[in-house]
This record gives sequence, structure tokens and C-alpha cells, in this order.
Amino acid sequence: MIQPRELDILYALLRYRYLETSQIHRLFFDGQSLQNMYRIVKKLAQRGLLERKNMPRQPGLNLGAMLYLTKKGANLLARETGKSTQELGYRRIVYPIESPNFAYHRKRMIDFYIALDESLEEMPLELKYLSMDYEKEVVNGRRVSLNKLEDSRGQMSVIPDLIAIVQNRVTGSERVYFVEIDTGKETIGGGGRLKTAPLHSLLDKYLRYETILKDRSWQRRVPSQVKAFEVLTVTETLKHIRTMQRQIPSHLRYGRLFRCATHQQIQQGGLLTQALWYALAEPYGAQVLFHQQTSTS
Repeated sequence: MIQPRELDILYALLRYRYLETSQIHRLFFDGQSLQNMYRIVKKLAQRGLLERKNMPRQPGLNLGAMLYLTKKGANLLARETGKSTQELGYRRIVYPIESPNFAYHRKRMIDFYIALDESLEEMPLELKYLSMDYEKEVVNGRRVSLNKLEDSRGQMSVIPDLIAIVQNRVTGSERVYFVEIDTGKETIGGGGRLKTAPLHSLLDKYLRYETILKDRSWQRRVPSQVKAFEVLTVTETLKHIRTMQRQIPSHLRYGRLFRCATHQQIQQGGLLTQALWYALAEPYGAQVLFHQQTSTS
């Protein structure tokens, strides 16, 4: 017999695709020992319902195992719900995560996804749409990210880590968020005397967003009728955000559409309600309420 909490773990793996062991512990074993969590995970793995991928340790980066749902686990959920694995949205993981740095980035993405889910439970809002950059479609024989946004000429593109559309169940109004998970590996850009943004820097990425915003080509990809999206960057430290506020805003036309928060703030709760988002267009420490309306007019 499988226990309700064990089923909940499998459902969570179905939704988030990967969960690191510390996330499993926070979600399902809060206040309990790590040993109890490991015992249940081991049981589910021995039954072939989930797989564990242990991440090699690196200096300053100590991850637990990354867990994902197996076909057998998906079949069990299908029997529980009376749906097919396809109807449940199960997608088999063929090539599990191998790189610790990639696993850390994915963990941070899922932290955001979990925080978004938890915040939605507290408000009259629902998640209309969410996609992550690893979800692919075949275009002209090539696998392309569902999140790839291009200008109308196909000369410029950007791929958000997550795209989320949040809808108010009462009014029907929507907000579109393009989410960037910054683990401190990217150059910020905008400092010094350079007239152009360094390639692959955060500023370079933000300028691409602005071009695509004005071009309106992004509306072909995103299932929403809103006139403007917002870019949310989740980064490591407040010091990093202050550097971004100092170097980037003068280069942006729509700086108020770009907001930042730290990973720690995100995990404290209230992602959609608390004034934890720092606007790039504001001075150091100035915070804006997440629900305020914005426009490009």
C-alpha cells in the first residue's frame, strides 16, 4: 500500500519534473528528521516509482540528490486518477541532469515555481499558463524551446527561464511574467564606458526583451492579450541587485517593467503580494507592490 504522503511526493514530481531532496523535505517533512525523508525516498526508489540522481560535490556547492518520476510512478498516478499518463502531462526524462551547476539552476527555477504555487493558494488568482525553457517543440526538424521569443524579422531572440501567465478568477485580467533565474554567473553589463552591452550579459538580455516588447512579436508565442509583459529576475544577493540598479536603468526605456528579488526573499512566501520586488527604475532599496499595474504607454 502506498501512503497519501508518498502519493503527494509523486504528484509533486509529476508537476515540477525534478525536486532536490531539500525541497522534498521542506514540502513534505517539515519539522521531521532528514532520516525519515530519506527512508521514504529510498522506499519509493526501491519500488521503481522515482529515480535519484546524486550530484557530485563541488567547492561551495553541495546539492542533495535530484529526484524525478519514472514511467512506473506515472502509471501508478494514472491508475489513481483514472487518466492516461499523457492526460496527466507526464514526459519521460531520457537524459537526467548531470551537471551540478545546471542542477543548481534548475533547483532555483523550481523554488520559484513552488513559491508561485504557494502564493496562488492565498489569492483569487490562478496559473493560466507556465512553461520552462527546457520544454521543446520541433520546428523545421530542430528541437526549439517553447520559451524562445523572436522579433518579427527573426534576427533577435531571447529565452526566458520561465514564462508564467497569472489570471484573476474574478475579473479575468492577466499578467504575463518572463522570469530570469540568475545564479550570479552572468555579467551584469552597463558599467564603464562601453556603449554596447556585453554579449550574454543581463543588460544584453534586457535590451533584447525591450526590442521584442516594442515589436509585439512575443504575442504570437504567449497565449495572452495583454499589451506588456514584466521581467522578473531572481538573483543571489541584495548586493547584486544594487549593482544592477546602479548600472542598468539608464540603458532601458521601460525600466519599470524589470524587477528583481533574491532567492531568499522568494522562499519567505507571498511572492505575488509582498513588496519584495525591487524595480530597476527606482533608487536603491525602493520597492514596489507586485500588484501595481504597468504599461508601456
